Amino acid sequence: LTPEHELVLACCWLNIKEAGLLLGQLVDSVLQNDCDLMTPEEVQSIGRMFVRILTQCRHRGAIESCNIGFLMVCKRLLSHSDANMAAIPAQILDQVLDVISGNRSTSNITRRSAGLPLLVQAITASEPRGNYRPLLGRAVQTLLTTAQLPLSQDEDQTVDIPQVHALNVLRALFSDSTLGAAMLAHISDAVMLAISGFSSPVWAIRNAAMQLYGTLLIRMLGPKRVRDEHSPENTITAREFFTRWPSLRLFLLQQLEEAVGRQGEGRLYLHPGLQPVLILLSKLGPGIEDEEHRKLLSQFVVPVMAQASSPLLSVRVLCARALVPLVSVEAQVSVMCSILQQVPPTPGQQVVQNNLHGAILQVMHLLQQWGYATRQNSRQESRDILQAVLARSWVATSSNTCPATRADYLNLLLASAQSCNNCPERERVLSVLKDEVSRVRSNVELSCQPVASDLLLKTAASVSLQLLTLSSASMETQEQLTRSLLTSPCVDVRRATFLHIQDMTSRDDLTELLWILPILHQQLEEETDLLCLELCLDTCVVFHTTKQQLQHSTTFPTSLWAVIMQFAQGQKGTSICAKALPVLAIILREMLQSDTCREELHVWSQLMETYSHPLQPEPVRIGVGR
Repeated sequence: LTPEHELVLACCWLNIKEAGLLLGQLVDSVLQNDCDLMTPEEVQSIGRMFVRILTQCRHRGAIESCNIGFLMVCKRLLSHSDANMAAIPAQILDQVLDVISGNRSTSNITRRSAGLPLLVQAITASEPRGNYRPLLGRAVQTLLTTAQLPLSQDEDQTVDIPQVHALNVLRALFSDSTLGAAMLAHISDAVMLAISGFSSPVWAIRNAAMQLYGTLLIRMLGPKRVRDEHSPENTITAREFFTRWPSLRLFLLQQLEEAVGRQGEGRLYLHPGLQPVLILLSKLGPGIEDEEHRKLLSQFVVPVMAQASSPLLSVRVLCARALVPLVSVEAQVSVMCSILQQVPPTPGQQVVQNNLHGAILQVMHLLQQWGYATRQNSRQESRDILQAVLARSWVATSSNTCPATRADYLNLLLASAQSCNNCPERERVLSVLKDEVSRVRSNVELSCQPVASDLLLKTAASVSLQLLTLSSASMETQEQLTRSLLTSPCVDVRRATFLHIQDMTSRDDLTELLWILPILHQQLEEETDLLCLELCLDTCVVFHTTKQQLQHSTTFPTSLWAVIMQFAQGQKGTSICAKALPVLAIILREMLQSDTCREELHVWSQLMETYSHPLQPEPVRIGVGR
């Protein structure tokens, strides 16, 4: 299109938007006092015009603006004293539902059904709040029925189909906060519908079902309370969940059992309903349970554990997370021990690495949950856990040929030592850890692939650093190990070390960590990895901007000015430039205290002026502000 055509088209869309808003306000004002300036026929004509725009228009801005006007019209009509006027929204809703359930248009597929969801949403949201909402109930039941209509064998996937429209409209209704409480009664049916939609042969239905399922999860579990998606604060208890929606228990259990029954159909076969069910179970949290509820939840344990050896990594991880809320607090230790007992006691036996990895993940997640609670017999439970973990410690040695499970078992040994700190077996675990970490760092097997060796080295570095914290090692020992790890040729080892340093500086007293500063200064000159440089620069800023009273040994060497200036001039990219600007200012401040350094001040001022321009990248402008 030419610029003139584009201008005319933009004006047309703007005209539709403003006309829809204006018409809604006019109808709202005219009917406000139940006056007779408009007849029901005229209002019906206006309603047909809104329906035509919302069902045929494909411009999102025009649709949303007209929907606002239509919402005002519906609210005014539903509160009107004239029965004929008040019945108009219900008539429009019936017409729209007929269009959805019997739609066989020849138009191309529309994105999320265009204005249809907004149209139904506006009518149902306009009903007076209360327990009796006939329009909403009628709409939801019709949509649920439409979404379950059988597909024809020659279904044309190039046009809109009723099932997709129904799923998209349901998603809009569940996402509307004004309908939140009223829609809770329909969640069970919607969850069953969405999970069943994952098995559809039509991609559009699977896609719409996935979006509906995501909306339902938010509606059932509530918005995230903390950033960590898997934090216990972002869950509701399993008891609360199945008390609110009891019919879902049998359906979810049926999906899991069906997935277990079809496990042998192919090595990489994945039941369509398995991951949605596991995702839902993994979002639940443990809580206070009675005996009846514990028995109901225990029915899920066997099918979930049966899927824990899946060849798909994502399924194994989800099974481990889903197992935690299903196991009662009293049974956690016995379940962990029984899972470890299924691991071969010696390396000579045939080991299926997927089974081994699934077992490690399950124990790791159960152990993490076990550590949150305090118990009267925690000492004996700690001994049972450590003895079970030590009995299979060969998994962390070179006898295990899989670097991934070997690294995970090192992490399991560390987690068990951190959680069980009141029994003598803990020292044996720490001794095994130190020996194995030392072997990994000194002699990674030549048969390992590069990625596998990097994984082992990274895990060994992270574990060794945390062992120093557990054993309260001296400053000299910590400094020696840190220098050794930061000179490693493996970039993953250096990244893990910098992350550990950053974690220490955020938690501990900086006056006890001044030995880190010379190491950081040296790494600024020698480090080549960009992520490591970013972490190093951030940590330097923490030391030099803290309110704690530090010694004068925290000053930067003047030789770093040239290095940091190169970073600030963009030789390492935008992200490094943004991180380097605060460090450059710190060095300049220290240079000004000892010398005039007019040239450096002039160069720094020019940089600040250049990077403050509105067209500069946002990270750089934030760096200037810092």
